[in-house]
Parts: sequence; structure tokens; C-alpha cells
Amino acid sequence: MELLDDSGNEAWTEKVLEKMQRRMQVFVDVASSDRASTTWSEKRGGFVLSLPKQQVYQPAELFRVFREGLLACFDEKKPQLTQSMVAGGADNWEAVEIDVPTGKAEVVETAPALRASTRSKVDFLPNLASLPRPDQLFLQPPYHLTLTHGRQEIELQCSHSPSLQLLADYLKRWCRVNHADTRNPPAVQVTLHQSAFGLGEMFDRLTLNTEETRYTNQFTVTSPMIVALIEGVLGYELVSTNGAWHFRKDTALKAL
Repeated sequence: MELLDDSGNEAWTEKVLEKMQRRMQVFVDVASSDRASTTWSEKRGGFVLSLPKQQVYQPAELFRVFREGLLACFDEKKPQLTQSMVAGGADNWEAVEIDVPTGKAEVVETAPALRASTRSKVDFLPNLASLPRPDQLFLQPPYHLTLTHGRQEIELQCSHSPSLQLLADYLKRWCRVNHADTRNPPAVQVTLHQSAFGLGEMFDRLTLNTEETRYTNQFTVTSPMIVALIEGVLGYELVSTNGAWHFRKDTALKAL
């Protein structure tokens, strides 16, 4: 109702009224993943709100995700931007791409001629109104990633949300269970943190914590494996180690 009442969404409102029959229907489903989403179903004749397949500790964070999804429901499908995961000629990864909107890895056929060059340098101050939202703007290179390491926690801060999402999904998938604890928690708590900026789902911090295993001392969180993923899989390059590990990636996104 808030979106329909907003005079700045006239085109979207007209599309909704065109799609509606006698009433608006909204269906609530459980998503097949840990991410919330909103789509329009022609078959069901209404909006489908998919709740994440996990416990939500801060439901208010879903508001931005649903809002962005509602506004994008009727957009024309465009070729998706992808970021190559090739790093140093690693043959095993040369056909794997990161889907920028979702951060998921998938296999694609990519011709060498399609590889885009790094974004040109900007020599002027852009107009504020011309800048896209942060969750769109920071999908462009250069990407910056910082790693800090404590005794029980590794923290990654990154300007590119899909990079953090891929790392989190990979580490959660292969994380051991702490059987020394009757609750059987994961050996390492892998947590993505929402950014304070933007409208859609955008993460700017990833923490790897072993606080739950402090009484068993069975597991520790170490940085070399994480650095190997950052450099060998995502293709970031180490810039400096002054107080923290700073990485940078200048590869431009390309359209398929």
C-alpha cells in the first residue's frame, strides 16, 4: 500500500492495476534458499513473497528486500552481469562465473572477446542524482576487501556483496559440526551482516567466529585458507598487510 500511494511509482502502480483482477493477492511461501525474494506469478495472479529458509532474527531487514523485489517484478529481463572467477589461469575455474545479483556461482560459456576492461578513471565529480543506489553502484570495480584476524574471529569487510555471499555459502556448506557440544552447533559461526546503506539485500561484512567452541578448544579459525579463497577463487590481489590484510580486484563486470 505504501508503494501504491507513492506518486513516484506511477508506472509501477499502473502495471499493478493492469495485472489485478478484482482484488490483489499476495502469497507467502518458504524459499528454497536462505534468501528472501519477491516475484510476480502470472499463473497464481499475484505477488509471491518468499521467506528465507532459516530463522530470521531481524525481520525488519527483510523490508528493503521485499520493497526492491516488488518494484522490480515487472522489469524486462536483461542480460545479467557476471564477475569472472578466473584467477591466474586456474583451469578448473575458467568457466565458472558469479551471478552478480544473487552472488551464486554458475557455469557459463564465455568468449575471450567478451572480457571487459577495467572501468575508466573518473576525472570529475559526478552529479549526486546520477549515482545509482549503493547496492548497484558497488557491483562495479574496483572491489576492495579487508581481512582482520583475532584469536577467535576473522572479519572480512568488502565493497562487493556477492563476494562475501559466495564465501559465506561455501564455508557454511563445508563447515564441520561441533559434536563436543550437545547442541551440535557448527564448528565456526559464519555470519553475514547487512550494510547500513542501499535498498536491496547488500552485505558489507562477514564474520567467522569460534566463540561457541571456547570450552572445547576443538576448533580454531585460521586465515590462510580464507586468503587462499580470496586470491585463488575470487581473484583478489593482496595490496598491503599494514595492520590488516587489504585486497583489491580491478576486473570489470561483463555482460553476457
